[in-house]
Amino acid sequence: MRIEHCVLDAAKTLLVYEIGRFCFGEAVALLAAFLYALWPSALFYSTQLGSEPLYAFLFCCFIFAALKFSERTDWVRAITAGLLLGFSLLTRGNAIMMVALVFPRSLWQFRKTLHLLVRGLAIPLISLAMLAPWTVRNYRLFHSFIPFETGGGDILLGSYNRVIVSDPHYYGYWVYAPSNLPEYRAQISAPNSEVDRNHVELRLAIEWIRNHPEDWWYLLESRFRRSWTPFLESSSPALYRAGMLASWGPVLVLFSFAFFPSARSFLESNHPGWILHLGIMHFMLTALVFWGSQRFRYPVEGLCLLLASASIVWVRRLAVSRIGWRGNVTGRIATTKA
Repeated sequence: MRIEHCVLDAAKTLLVYEIGRFCFGEAVALLAAFLYALWPSALFYSTQLGSEPLYAFLFCCFIFAALKFSERTDWVRAITAGLLLGFSLLTRGNAIMMVALVFPRSLWQFRKTLHLLVRGLAIPLISLAMLAPWTVRNYRLFHSFIPFETGGGDILLGSYNRVIVSDPHYYGYWVYAPSNLPEYRAQISAPNSEVDRNHVELRLAIEWIRNHPEDWWYLLESRFRRSWTPFLESSSPALYRAGMLASWGPVLVLFSFAFFPSARSFLESNHPGWILHLGIMHFMLTALVFWGSQRFRYPVEGLCLLLASASIVWVRRLAVSRIGWRGNVTGRIATTKA
C-alpha cells in the first residue's frame, strides 16, 4: 500500500505541472512541480496507511479533467470529470463540499450557452449518482439512509461540545466524544447498533449547536486559524515543527498574496482556472464545519503551491522589468553624455 501511495504522489507531481501549465504557463508549472516533488507533507502522507494520498490524487485528477472539459466541452470530458469527482467522493466524504461548489461554478462558467451549461451541470450530478450503489448497499444492510458512513455523528459531536470551546489544547480541533465527554457516555453507549448510536450523536450535536449560538464565532475563528497556521503544537516533535514552519510558512504568505488577484483575473477573462480557488475553498468549508486539520489541507496543498509559484514568477518578472527599464535609462544617459 505504501508503494502505491508513493506512485500516486509521484503522479500527482505531474498533475501539478499540467494544471500549472494550463492555468499559468510553463514557468509556474515547473516551479510548482519541483516544489511539490520535495514537499514534506507529500513525502509524509505517501508513507501513511490512510485515504489522503488516494484522495489527493483523485481530487487533482478531477481539477485537471474539469479544466480540460472547459477547453473542449464534449460529453466524454464531462463524464470523465464527473466520474473522477465521484471517486473522490467515495474516497473521502468531504468532497461533497466540492460537489456543492461545482454547481455555481458551472452556472457561471457556461452561462452563455445552454448545451454547455447542461454538460457542466452534469459533472456534479454524475458524481452524486456514483453514491447510489453505496447508499443502496447501506440501506439494505442497515435499513437506514446512509449516503456516506455511520461515523458522521461521532465526527459532528466531537466538533461541537463544551471541551472544544473551553480547553485551549483543543483550540479549533476535535475530541473523541466517548472518552472526553462523560456526560454523553451513557446515551452514546445505550444503543446496540452503530446506526442508532450515530443518530444519538447527531441529535446531541445539533442540540448543542442550537443551545450555544454565542460560541459560533469562536468556533469559526479557531478553526480558520488552526487550518492555516504553520505552527504545530509544542507537543509535536521539534523536527516536525521546524519542517512545517520552514515549508508551509513561506507558501502560506505567497499563496495568500496571489489568491484574490488571480481569482479576479480568471473570472474577468472567463478562464476556467478559478476552479483552483474553489478547490481550496472546499477544504476551507470542511475545516469551518468540522475542525482545522493539516490532513484536510494536504490534498489541496498542491493547488496552494501553484498560487505561491505564480507569486514568485510574477515578482521575478516585475523585478526583471524594472531592472531592464533602469538599465535602458542609464544607457541612454551615458550615450547622451558621450
